Amino acid sequence: MAAALLAHGCSDAVTPDRRTHPTPALALGAIHIAGQDLFVPDGFDVNLFADGLDGPRALALGPGGAVFVALSDPGEIIRLVDTDGDGVADAESTVLSGLSYPFGLAFRGDTMYFAEQTAVKRLDPGATTPVTLIPNLPEGAHLTRTIAFGPDNLLYLAIGSSCNVCDDALPRAAVTRYNLDGSNPHTFATGLRNSVGLAFHPTTGELWANNNDRDYLGDDVPPEHLNILRDGRWYGWPQCYLPGQANPEYPGADCSAVEPPALTFQAHSAPLGLAFYTGAMFPAEYVGDAFMTYHGSWNRTVPTGAKVVRVRVVNGQPTAIETVAVDGGTGQPIGINSSVRFTGLAAGSHSVVLSGVAGNCSVSGGNTQTVNVPSGGTATVAYSVTCATPPGDLTVTTSTGGSSLDPDGYTVAVDGGAGQAIGINSSVTFTGLAAGSHSVALTDVASNCTVSGSNPRTVTVPSGGTATVSYTVTCTTPPGDLTVTTSTGGSSLDPDGYTVAVDGGAGRAIGINGSVTFTSLAAGSHSVALTDVASNCTVGGSNPRTVTVPSGGTATVSFAVTCTTPPGDLTVTTSTGGSSLDPDGYTVAVDGGAGQAIGINSSVTFTSLAAGSHSVALT
Repeated sequence: MAAALLAHGCSDAVTPDRRTHPTPALALGAIHIAGQDLFVPDGFDVNLFADGLDGPRALALGPGGAVFVALSDPGEIIRLVDTDGDGVADAESTVLSGLSYPFGLAFRGDTMYFAEQTAVKRLDPGATTPVTLIPNLPEGAHLTRTIAFGPDNLLYLAIGSSCNVCDDALPRAAVTRYNLDGSNPHTFATGLRNSVGLAFHPTTGELWANNNDRDYLGDDVPPEHLNILRDGRWYGWPQCYLPGQANPEYPGADCSAVEPPALTFQAHSAPLGLAFYTGAMFPAEYVGDAFMTYHGSWNRTVPTGAKVVRVRVVNGQPTAIETVAVDGGTGQPIGINSSVRFTGLAAGSHSVVLSGVAGNCSVSGGNTQTVNVPSGGTATVAYSVTCATPPGDLTVTTSTGGSSLDPDGYTVAVDGGAGQAIGINSSVTFTGLAAGSHSVALTDVASNCTVSGSNPRTVTVPSGGTATVSYTVTCTTPPGDLTVTTSTGGSSLDPDGYTVAVDGGAGRAIGINGSVTFTSLAAGSHSVALTDVASNCTVGGSNPRTVTVPSGGTATVSFAVTCTTPPGDLTVTTSTGGSSLDPDGYTVAVDGGAGQAIGINSSVTFTSLAAGSHSVALT
């Protein structure tokens, strides 16, 4: 069952004027409902589910198959139930009232989330009073607030601009991401003038958003957008309406960084609803495609829009809303290899326009052709469309752990091209890469750091999508060196030098005026000892001493040694012969100093005499 609501006099907050739209020239089945002719393809049917509603703007399928409707102008949310399954609502009840322009509706299980102008709220099952999750949203101008839940279990909120073209403060003209409780706001995408339709692709998990672009540049400029939103990207508004296309209010604006739309379509269509089809009711070829509702133009010379369109999706990318229009009338869908017939045209010259062609496709000979329709006959127009594989993006992420992390980060390059700086725990995105295989290299990695896995590595960039590659880097504290220097002065210097050791390890010989370097020591504190110092030499300062070796550097420690000449000894010996030998011995003195007794046949030693000449007297 597909529910359709006919909103009489439905209007946009900024574009209230409604105009009659041309009847399709294509012979489709016309179904008359509530005073309106709806044109649907063969095999499709439409019935009136509910009428008499006051300003319905948004729908959500709730628990038990009930349809919840946001009545924006009266400030209500109602519940419609088809009790007998005949495709018509049998019961209507008011869920909430007194709201400020409710619009966005979404369910998580049995819990309803909804957005007013100034707040996002939650209504728990069985409750009658909602809980405010996100307060103080800006009010006025584009009044709709759309919400959607991502596969990441986060809440996404779209708010339009306050104007046609101006500088707006966030969160306007952006999509903001929140935790489910409304905390931790994160600006996800910017430069979106008024993205009313939000939907997550059922397979890729990417967030799609249509966008109502600006007015007053003509009937066909700028086109409306269907975007695939990516975190941190800018989609142009207000400075630019396409990559390389600046708005006249911003002459000279740099539009090179504008994220290109996934698809463009007829200007002033005013897209609102966006939903992916995953059901079993339509033909199988519809599964995975998207549907959009067009509010319709208010200021175009020939009105456009006011319809539901099918967006063809191939490999997760929108390929076309291929529409043919004659003489500026309402366009009709046409397949990529198909045909469509316009009947009842006046004989003579007509202008045929093929629009809604994907950005990666080009039309040979141009989108507009002039053809002469013969009276009573059939003219034919053929379009040859060539499509190229759209490029993709590549996001490179680094994750660094350990110690002594690289302070200046790394460089990443794709296919040997110009490198981009990337932090040690950061990411960088290369945009507009050809779909296919690419080589990614992470360089300028410090010598104390290692990259896990292959580097460079090969990654496949999908057409129109984003590939990711992550590098894990582990760093260790690099060792350092220690240089020990000796400086020796004085006299009678130690002839065989000294020995130096670190942390009690094996000693190394070092000259009396020399140096020796210990390499690859762990960064940090170490004990250095100078040994094998001669007894006549003294080491200045502490020994051993503590020194800090820096990571990746060299510490130095100097030992100053002072030596003096060591003293000597003098042994005096007496040998006495003859008769009547001296009974009390003798006295011996050195340099006139105090004498020492010495026997007549004996010896005595004077110790610690200065080296050199001395006078010895025996008395």
